[in-house]
Amino acid sequence: LDYLVGMIQRQPNSYHLIELYISILLRSGDISNAKDILYKSERTLKFTYTPGLYFCKGLYHKYMGETNKALIEFSKAKTDEEYGIKCIEQILEIYINPDCDILLINLDIPWNQKFSRNLLNYNTDDVNIDAINFLLRELKLRRDDDKTKVYEMYGIILSKDENKIKEKINELKTILSKNSNNLPVYIAYIMGNLIIKNFEEVKSSLNIMNNLTLNIKYYSDYERGFLIMTYLFMLTENLKKAEESIQKVLTLNIAQVKGYEFLAMIKEKENKFEEACACYEKAWEYSNKNNANIGYQLAVNYLNGKQYVKALNVCNEIKRKFKEYPIDDLASQAKNGLGN
Repeated sequence: LDYLVGMIQRQPNSYHLIELYISILLRSGDISNAKDILYKSERTLKFTYTPGLYFCKGLYHKYMGETNKALIEFSKAKTDEEYGIKCIEQILEIYINPDCDILLINLDIPWNQKFSRNLLNYNTDDVNIDAINFLLRELKLRRDDDKTKVYEMYGIILSKDENKIKEKINELKTILSKNSNNLPVYIAYIMGNLIIKNFEEVKSSLNIMNNLTLNIKYYSDYERGFLIMTYLFMLTENLKKAEESIQKVLTLNIAQVKGYEFLAMIKEKENKFEEACACYEKAWEYSNKNNANIGYQLAVNYLNGKQYVKALNVCNEIKRKFKEYPIDDLASQAKNGLGN
């Protein structure tokens, strides 16, 4: 990492290096450290229009949970020949995944009934399908390839149209018959089968994915795959295997919020509430305190542990950032706890 920083300092406008640096910082849990590099790069600019910098700044804001700022930066370079398609992809990912949940949808686990679906779906209920379809058309005009079909599958998953999901599954299956090492297509195929509850096909495909050689380019897809594997183990209450799968995720990305959330749920199931609380704390920290649902779960655990000041602080943080989020009842409970 120090070597990479040195290269960037010598070539502050080498945006492919900055992009790599941001990706490494994300996975090591130090994404906030990218701010200085971006600032120094911006200070050396000789041109007013710098799409590479816009793209890198967009990535930084996206990973910090500042999606509106990210969209502004990506939009500046949408028409650029080199960075345009990458920016459209990132804008599409934000619309597909507004609450930064790598699994795209909320997966029900029968023994985890603490939180109502209204809370869990606070952001994902508001997914803008029309905007997603517009972006997909724009992307397809500029690059109609396998990766575009992956995004199409994720858009269809969010539309909850099972017939279209089945059609897209067949399309992706054809692609995989020609190239069985295409991990992004594999994961989209697995996600589609998961939605229609074709669990046997999901398990079979996950086993194949598990044997593929790790490629840094596809780390997000590996994360998604291992998280789906974790979910299936949690469904069958094989908590040991589920935890092993989560550790694979955290090896790829120490700041993987969903991994810590799943781990916290497992610890709650095992009545290890202090460990659960520690996991939610990490998830809250690594989401840059920009995921209201994680904050809610952390506040509940603080409340259960009679840590009323900490619970109230988290509630206030949520209220400050997400004014419409239903947190008032929880805050009142924390205040009552302090009063008693």
